[in-house]
Amino acid sequence: MGILPATGQQISMGSTWRAMTNINPVAGLNLGLNATLGFNRQPPQVTGSPAQQTRINNGVITTFSLDFGGLTTPHNYTFP
Repeated sequence: MGILPATGQQISMGSTWRAMTNINPVAGLNLGLNATLGFNRQPPQVTGSPAQQTRINNGVITTFSLDFGGLTTPHNYTFP
């Protein structure tokens, strides 16, 4: 298990995706903040605060560190 970096620390979309899915993002692949990461921000991909375990729909304002920071993921978070 891994923990996504908390607010105030540098956090990467690609590293977050890898921690959630154990799949390395392919170069050129578009990772949408809400469409990809926010959609998958629910168990079993993450655990943590119940408010953070719901998916984030497109068009919703998202603050990456606040909305993802501190969540527990099934795979380790490693910064590139």
